[in-house]
Amino acid sequence: MPGMNGAEVARKARRRRPDLPIIFASGYSETAAVKEVMGKHCRLLQKPFKIHELQSMLDELLRESEQS
Repeated sequence: MPGMNGAEVARKARRRRPDLPIIFASGYSETAAVKEVMGKHCRLLQKPFKIHELQSMLDELLRESEQS
């Protein structure tokens, strides 16, 4: 994603699909850019993480989005 950060990509994706599930994976604490985009069907996964943590978060978000 040359020239764009994850928050910018998420913002553009949300314009097209407002209920799109999004997971931010970051080694840094929440930044202002990420906080702006956080909302429904959005999570922050702190690095380092274990694969089962990612899997659980994906399962949770997919269940939520199916119920909407």
